[in-house]
Order: sequence, then C-alpha cells, then structure tokens
Amino acid sequence: MNFMEENKLEKIKQLIAKGKLNEALELINSNDIKFLINLGISFTNNEKHSQAAEIFKKIIEISPRNPKAWYFWGISLVNLDKNEEALIKKQE
Repeated sequence: MNFMEENKLEKIKQLIAKGKLNEALELINSNDIKFLINLGISFTNNEKHSQAAEIFKKIIEISPRNPKAWYFWGISLVNLDKNEEALIKKQE
C-alpha cells in the first residue's frame, strides 16, 4: 500500500469511527474490492467487529460471489456473538 492509499485508509477509518459509513464509502471506488477487504480486515484486527461486519456486508452487496467477503463477514458476526445469523447466512 502506498502513502496515498494509507492516508485515504486513515481518513476512511476516521469517518467510520464517527459513524459516517456512507460518507466513508463515497471515498472508495466501489469496484475496489481489494481496498474494501483490506479496510474490513483492518477493523477486524483492531477488534472493531461491528464496523468490519458493515464493510463486508457492503462488499457482498457489490460482489455477492466474493468468497473472502462472505468468509470475513461470517467471522465478524461470530466475533459479535451473532453465531446463529452467521450460520443462517451460510446456509442460504
């Protein structure tokens, strides 16, 4: 990740931390799935599971066949003690 991407990532994280997910997502090219996944993983690594789940859900809306998004969304749900919801989504 280059310097510009790191700055962008930090700005996006700050917006999400303030509850401004939609504003943060406007800064992201919706086709940049890799960036979104890295953002979600960053939240997961910092134990911000609610924000991570929102990011991975957004990726699934954009790219429903993306296995990484489904995997990490499930991990986020489990970390939020939403095991039943994670299992239901897995079965769909």
